[in-house]
Amino acid sequence: MQYKSCKDMIQRIQSVFLLLTTLLSLLFLGGNMLRFTEASGSILGITFRGIYRYGAGSPPELLGGILPLILLILLVAIVSLIAILFFRNRKLQMKLTAAAIVLSAIIIVVTAVYAVFIIRKYDSDIIWSFRMFLPLLIPVCLVLAYRGIKKDEDLVKSYDRLR
Repeated sequence: MQYKSCKDMIQRIQSVFLLLTTLLSLLFLGGNMLRFTEASGSILGITFRGIYRYGAGSPPELLGGILPLILLILLVAIVSLIAILFFRNRKLQMKLTAAAIVLSAIIIVVTAVYAVFIIRKYDSDIIWSFRMFLPLLIPVCLVLAYRGIKKDEDLVKSYDRLR
């Protein structure tokens, strides 16, 4: 691929990281975000629709909702997608990415609060899975995207000084 100028070359890797953030957010929403096992043998799960208890041979029982967590996850995904679209306005893209970093930190806290709540209220143990580590990968991708955007902004400023 041939580039006309340095400005055509920039904005590649951060777009990948922002897209990866969106995909990780949506992947976290699918299926059971977190799973727990009770002493009675039933399974508790946090899904997109709420907190459910899955008993042997009985239909799932809704125990509560998790609307704040769902809204935060969707907001991070949407802000990340919007940041990709503002590739020509790096300063705004940096602000959107910084906001997404803050939101992803809040997601981690809210997820931990729900986990502790379930463990204490239902006297259950967490079932470890890959999906529970996704909220930790989201801010890593966002920080890498922010660093890439900042690097590109500094590169463009240095070229403007040379002119």
